[in-house]
Amino acid sequence: MINIMDKHHDNISPDEQKEYIHVQVSNPTIHNTHDEGRFTTYQVTLKTNSLSFGLKYSVVDRRYSDFTWLRRALARTCDVKPPSLPFPGIIGTFRKRYLEERQQILTDFLQK
Repeated sequence: MINIMDKHHDNISPDEQKEYIHVQVSNPTIHNTHDEGRFTTYQVTLKTNSLSFGLKYSVVDRRYSDFTWLRRALARTCDVKPPSLPFPGIIGTFRKRYLEERQQILTDFLQK
């Protein structure tokens, strides 16, 4: 279960805070490279106070293929079926609306 960070955590002592994990996907960035062509990366931000994590704050850039890899790995190793991801788009994949929708879908996927 994921609890979204409460802005009032600063006023609560560490012993009174509930464990939380906050994950968000943002900042879709389109890349044009000679070797790999055109693709999009998304910024994944993790904030937590969980003792299960070595870092309490982390930001990484990931491609859509990284999310599909994660889903396949979870499906192979977990008893619970991970949430579905939409099929990678072909038409309109670099339009602002498409990128915003994809960003929200990826955030929802990570939060489940």
